[in-house]
Amino acid sequence: MFPFPNPALEVAAASGGVGSGNTALDPADNSATITLSNSNLTATKNATSGSAWSVAAHGKATGKWRFQATIVSAGGDMSVGLMGVGGEPAEYLGSCSRAICYNKNNGVLTSRSTQFAGTFTTGDVIDVYADVGAGKVWFAKNGTLVNGDPVAGTGGTSMSGMPKAWYPVVYLSGASTAVTLNFGDAAWVYSGSTGYNGWSAVDYAIDLTTFRSLRMGIASLGYYAHALAEWELMTTSGGSNILTGGTLGYGSGGVAGGSTANLLDGNTTTWFAVYGGDSNTSNQNQPPAWIGYDFGSNGTRNAAYLALRSRDGGGGAQTQCPTLIDIYLSDDNSAFWKVKPRVAFSAWGANTPGDRQEVAL
Repeated sequence: MFPFPNPALEVAAASGGVGSGNTALDPADNSATITLSNSNLTATKNATSGSAWSVAAHGKATGKWRFQATIVSAGGDMSVGLMGVGGEPAEYLGSCSRAICYNKNNGVLTSRSTQFAGTFTTGDVIDVYADVGAGKVWFAKNGTLVNGDPVAGTGGTSMSGMPKAWYPVVYLSGASTAVTLNFGDAAWVYSGSTGYNGWSAVDYAIDLTTFRSLRMGIASLGYYAHALAEWELMTTSGGSNILTGGTLGYGSGGVAGGSTANLLDGNTTTWFAVYGGDSNTSNQNQPPAWIGYDFGSNGTRNAAYLALRSRDGGGGAQTQCPTLIDIYLSDDNSAFWKVKPRVAFSAWGANTPGDRQEVAL
């Protein structure tokens, strides 16, 4: 199975609420028009046009957690809150069904619906409390709770039916709009509710012994078409490929060459290539590429290793092989959640057909 931490370790890592070892905003999950500073705890919008977001590096699927946002500059629109895995942070957070936020002008929002009215401005401090197991989120402004009591478990905004794991997120619009986050490494400006731990730098734990579908999202690449000869998923290093009996799929700008069946034919001279967003071509505005496998039903997979083989041919064919991928799983081949971000592959062998790289999941 995917070796994710035990939920009990999450609580142990953050007991006491304030201390070292807590998360920060993730430069790899940050809009280009946001500048991160202060050890990736301050996010500043650096351009006037468009909306932007920044997501924390670690999510939670169980336990009670908190973080604090100090509004450095509220010149433009902004929101502070939580986003579920598989969410769309580029979308205005208040309209996204996979996010719960406190908006500067409209209070607590989710799915375009105002849950509790309220505003904030420069100098205000917003606290976010998440009881992920109970499926509720509470907010406070300058130490005053605005939508219930997280200690008593009353009120709050429901997370039921939302994704399985949650990440802190900020949304900024307008030049010089800025916010500084405290995940627990510094003393809380307002001591707040007891029983909620600082947002530790330990990723969420989900039981992944069973799943139906898996996708590889291309997170980094060297070309506008992404090509592979073979794809393997194994329970042991070098073991048998468990990608059998199901259906291959893909999503992006279209097929660049070959057939998906080539990924599982055991032949390194055949390959499959798919277009996806990148620079230098007309495909740069296409969504990022992904290749997926649907087993057809939930089952025990115990997947622990993944291997890829590069496509045949010279002339830079190896530049088409991904260097970073994100792993997504689904129980129904419809709603996917990210379980392993930025799995790295080293440089592919130049003009070496069938170059194989294996990584532990």
